[in-house]
Amino acid sequence: MTCEKCGAEIPEGQTLCANCRAATQPQPQAAAPPATPETPPGPGAPQPPTQQPAYPEPQQPGQPPVYPPYPYPPTQYGWPYPPPRRAGKPVLLIIIIVLTFVGAASGLMQAAVGQPGFVFGIMLTGPAGRLFYLIYGLVTAAIAVGLIFMSRWGWWAAIVECLFSALNSLLTIPRMDVILDQALQQHPFPPPAEMMPVMQGAMAVGMIFGALLQIAIIAYLVWKRDLFGIDVQPPSATP
Repeated sequence: MTCEKCGAEIPEGQTLCANCRAATQPQPQAAAPPATPETPPGPGAPQPPTQQPAYPEPQQPGQPPVYPPYPYPPTQYGWPYPPPRRAGKPVLLIIIIVLTFVGAASGLMQAAVGQPGFVFGIMLTGPAGRLFYLIYGLVTAAIAVGLIFMSRWGWWAAIVECLFSALNSLLTIPRMDVILDQALQQHPFPPPAEMMPVMQGAMAVGMIFGALLQIAIIAYLVWKRDLFGIDVQPPSATP
């Protein structure tokens, strides 16, 4: 600040000039401009970025589900979506379903004609054999239906039925000669004695092939258990 009378410099905070002793008036400070109120942005103004939702919106029908990163709140399935299943059926699964229906039809046919049954090396004849094949045919048909709909109970029932069939075949082979003799005694036209070894060998080979087929089906069902919603893990977080 300078003196209005002599033009000398006056330090800040003093009202008298040290040179001419003239009194000076302090200069008023400029007032701050009034604050203007903020107006909301118009329709065409750019909007601030919005936060993305924690979970994606439901997908349109026919589109694969999109899973959020794990972990997330559990629900009745263990995560917010049901277990993923493929839309179609693999060719091998279709073949297994067809073979299961064939086995069910064969069991019901043998129950109708009264064919003797074999359970762990024990032959069942008469009403016992018919009841065995009837139960086997009905249970196998139900398993085929469960495999068609790719249900969990169908998967478990197929595993148990394949284990039973494989063990039944393997335990029946050592007593094949005794079982075949008992079965041929009830036949009205028994084959010649020289044909017995050939028939025993053919039945043993058929049972070994059947046991290997059942084991292969078990391995395939265990490998493709995700088709039935068995032992499905939640999807891991994407990097």
